[in-house]
Amino acid sequence: MRIIAILGGGAFVVVSLVVGGRMLLLARRTRGLPELVLGLCLFLMGGLGYPLTAVARQAMALDVGVRTGFMIVAHLCILFGAGSLGVFNWRVFRPESDAARAACFALAAALAGCFVWQGVTPGFAAGAVGKEGAAIVAINLLTAVAMLWSGVESALHLQRLLRRQRLGIGDAVVTDRIRLWCFSMTGAAAIAVASTVLHFLGLDPAASVAGALIIGPVGLASSIATWLAFLPPARYRARLEARRRAPA
Repeated sequence: MRIIAILGGGAFVVVSLVVGGRMLLLARRTRGLPELVLGLCLFLMGGLGYPLTAVARQAMALDVGVRTGFMIVAHLCILFGAGSLGVFNWRVFRPESDAARAACFALAAALAGCFVWQGVTPGFAAGAVGKEGAAIVAINLLTAVAMLWSGVESALHLQRLLRRQRLGIGDAVVTDRIRLWCFSMTGAAAIAVASTVLHFLGLDPAASVAGALIIGPVGLASSIATWLAFLPPARYRARLEARRRAPA
C-alpha cells in the first residue's frame, strides 16, 4: 500500500516541480501574472511544501530542530503556494469581480493567521513529531478550499467553452486544457481533505490502506492531467489540433 501512495504522491511532486518550474521560466519571459502565480503555486505547494512536510514527519533519524525547520519551510511554501493559487483564480477567472478579490485577500489573511497561530501554540516542533495543532489542520483545509475554488471556476468556464465549441467557434486545445486543470485541482483538493481526515483519525495517509487507495490513484491521475494540460506530448497535441481543425 505504501508503494502505491509513494507512486501517486511522487508523481504529483515531480510534475509540480517540472511544470511549476516551466511556468516560472515562462513568466520570466512574458512578465505575465497568471504564469507567475500558477508557477509559484505548483512549485512551492506541490513541489516543495508537501514533500518537506513528509520529511519533517517521517525522518526520525534527523534532529528534532532540523525537522522543525523543515516543517516551518514546508508550511511557508504551502502558504505562498495556496495564496498564489487564490490570485490565479481571481485574476484568470473573475478579474472584474470584487467578491473574488475579497475572497483572494481573505484566503491569504487566513493562511497567514493560521501560520502565526501554529507558531504560537503548539509550535512547529509539535507538528514535526505528529502532534500538529488545529492551525495546521486549518492550513490544509484552506489549501483544499483554494484548489476546489479553482476546480469549480474551471468547471464553470469549461461549460462556456463547450457551448462555444458546439457552435463551431470554440478552441479544442483550450477547452481540453481547462478540462484537465479542473480534474487536476478537484483531485488535489480531494487528496488534501482525505489526508486531513485521516490525520484526524490517527492514521498516516502515506502508510494506511485508506490513504494509499486515495493518494495513489488520485495523485497519479491528477499528475497526468496537469502534465497533459501544460506539457502535452506531440502526439496528444496533434490530436487536439486535428479536432480543432475538424468542421463543426
